[in-house]
Amino acid sequence: MCAILAGVLIAVLWTGGEPVYNGQSLSHWLEYADHENYDSERVAEASNAVKAIGPRAVPFLLNWLETDPPTWQAWSDKIPWLADLGPSLSAAHANQMAVNGLAILGSDAESALPHLAKMLSHTSTADRACWALASIGTSGIPLLLAEVTNQHQSVRASAVWALASYDAHSAELHRVLWPLRKDSNEWVALASTRWFINHGDATRRLAAVRDALLDGRRRPTASGLLHLGSLTNSWTNLLPEVTALLTTSDPRLRTLTSNTLRRLDPAIAWSLGVDTNVWVSTNQPSGRGRGR
Repeated sequence: MCAILAGVLIAVLWTGGEPVYNGQSLSHWLEYADHENYDSERVAEASNAVKAIGPRAVPFLLNWLETDPPTWQAWSDKIPWLADLGPSLSAAHANQMAVNGLAILGSDAESALPHLAKMLSHTSTADRACWALASIGTSGIPLLLAEVTNQHQSVRASAVWALASYDAHSAELHRVLWPLRKDSNEWVALASTRWFINHGDATRRLAAVRDALLDGRRRPTASGLLHLGSLTNSWTNLLPEVTALLTTSDPRLRTLTSNTLRRLDPAIAWSLGVDTNVWVSTNQPSGRGRGR
């Protein structure tokens, strides 16, 4: 019962002490800075409000970033009204608001870096810290690069995915991410591959897609197939690798390969025995060849 009352108290005090702009709290503006739920004019107004609050928002954002699910949440399936206390009590919602706020502030949130570095040392908060660092901007890159060799695979994966979200064409990112395309951690390999497909020059992009097609694991291989079209006409240089996937033991990859060939060049697909009149869901096994 104490835990339940504590949860209710948190809901009541959620906005206590927050910095205010135009009579509204920081959390109010962050609610409206959501591109998925509000129109661009409302989002722009909210973003400008958060920027006006500036570095004063950082301590609150960090506090929300560290919010964990309250103990009463385990009782929510037994006490239905607990689930109706509102999004302010959702740890995931608080975490996302924090990341959004840090992204809006950008370099004005660099005072958060020391605290985020401490969060990286705990597996329970490292994932959140990685995305927060990426949201702030390039100043977060050195801290993320240091986590690429973390002994905890989940932290490594989070750091590499965060690094892969950067558009920066830095030599350091190229140097670190290039060998990770073949990492034993499938999620690390996938994130690195996608970064080079999106940001590498033509030569490295082609090499990244080729290595993904040859990877042998479903996620990197599927990523290679899905990004073949980004190579424009040069994708045909990888036709031997693509053709080999028509007979792979993985039925979903066979189906995705057939669908990809149909989409990119029906004539080539037909010449390889792919029925160009039939599209198959990638959730279903697929046989190879016309008439099957």
